[in-house]
Amino acid sequence: MTSRYMKVEGHSNLVRDKHTGAILNTNRGEIARSKLMKETKRRESEELENLSKEVESLKSDISDIKNLLIQILRK
Repeated sequence: MTSRYMKVEGHSNLVRDKHTGAILNTNRGEIARSKLMKETKRRESEELENLSKEVESLKSDISDIKNLLIQILRK
């Protein structure tokens, strides 16, 4: 029985899946770092989105307060 993977020439940490043609990284440290970076970017993106929503909410609240103050001053 032959191996499902063959080494990629010039790259010690890469193999090609003979059935799918996909190139796979076999360096577990690099894979773990990549996953960590992806998760960190996802969290940062989520945090940025949440902050953006908060800013929009605060802008709306300030606008409401401003309108209430204008109404009070007119009376």
